[in-house]
Amino acid sequence: RADVKIKYHPDKGRYLVVEKDVGPGEILLIEKPYSSILLPEYYATHCQTCYQRVSAPMPCWCCSKVRFCSDECRLDAWESFHKIECQQLDLIAGANLGKNAMLAFRILTSSGKIYLEYVVNKVKEELEKPENEGGGPEKLGFNEEGCYDAADYRTIYTLVGNTKQRGVGDLFKRGLMAAFMLKILELTPFFFNGGSDPRNVKVQDKILVGGILLTHLQNLPCNAHEIAEIEIPSGSVKDSIQSEIGAASYGTLSLINHSCDPNVVRHYHSSHAVVRTVRSLQAGDEILDNYGYHYAVMAREERQRKLYNQYYFNCACIPCNNSWATYTSLSQAAVPLAGTQPEQAKQIISEHHKATKQYKKAFDHVLSGKFSMFSEALPILLEHLAFLDKNITRPIREYNDCQEAVKQCYSLEGNSYRTKVNSKKEKEMIV
Repeated sequence: RADVKIKYHPDKGRYLVVEKDVGPGEILLIEKPYSSILLPEYYATHCQTCYQRVSAPMPCWCCSKVRFCSDECRLDAWESFHKIECQQLDLIAGANLGKNAMLAFRILTSSGKIYLEYVVNKVKEELEKPENEGGGPEKLGFNEEGCYDAADYRTIYTLVGNTKQRGVGDLFKRGLMAAFMLKILELTPFFFNGGSDPRNVKVQDKILVGGILLTHLQNLPCNAHEIAEIEIPSGSVKDSIQSEIGAASYGTLSLINHSCDPNVVRHYHSSHAVVRTVRSLQAGDEILDNYGYHYAVMAREERQRKLYNQYYFNCACIPCNNSWATYTSLSQAAVPLAGTQPEQAKQIISEHHKATKQYKKAFDHVLSGKFSMFSEALPILLEHLAFLDKNITRPIREYNDCQEAVKQCYSLEGNSYRTKVNSKKEKEMIV
């Protein structure tokens, strides 16, 4: 969207804002990942390229490790990364290095050494430029035309890695992982495709590639995103199970900062990320995601500790600063916004009472799993969120319930599958 812009602040780096008012339920961003992986435990059930469940799997031409849903996906994977990884996949997946290491490996195999070397050298040149010549941290990741292109590797290479905040032990461990992964790369056609003799790889090539691996082993834990799939039992939507089936690196999505009360939600269609609003935003508001620590389900002290341990920042969002309660302790009483005149407050409470009847009906449709009713329920839920944003003081339990119902509606449009339980308590996929 043209009204989503990148801004910069010394305290929080690059971030995204909206330049006009946006209501709940609007799509702000759709992004294809620069690179992505399927987790090894899903190799037998999901396509290696598009991450959809496969009912008639197609094997690789050369290995029996992975599956594909079509010849197009098989060819796409082979051309982009699998021809390099194929013969060493047991070693890559079996080393138990973790998803971020596997994603770092995939970034390299899908990019190629020649392109990586070109971008790294370009970024070094740009970092040396003074601000009056187009340099400076606010222009990090932008290409020569001044465009921030998520398909450009420099948007991934320049993501924050928090090197200075890491301890010696942490850096040593990641350096050791990078050296091990470099040795695996030497066993593949990676360096040969990059113009090197695979039997005698030059030291400067090893230093370059090892350094890139180490960069990503630091910046992916803070910036990589999961690719999720939701399993919906036939009984009730509230029993849905969300599973992480993959991981991906997104150049633009990674610029969205955290809040314990996010104003957007992410869903995945294949590996594409779709970001929608779940609150009303005003022009100039920052787009805020949640990094897995929501105020409604985790106490403030625990959120702060976990966020600092992984992302190296102290959260100063509204729920943290105002010590909002977790879900079970939230107020259920609707109170008009502070400063509302008494007569207007009475009118708001009356309107809220009427709106709540429609909202509860829509909420029950979602909770009962009546999928045919979701399209009817969603506009009512979004309208109710907008009403609460405009008139009612937060936090309030009703707001959280409404947001979660909206998220469920959108999750069904993304990676999802429905199951039913037969008499033997076995799951059967509904095609």
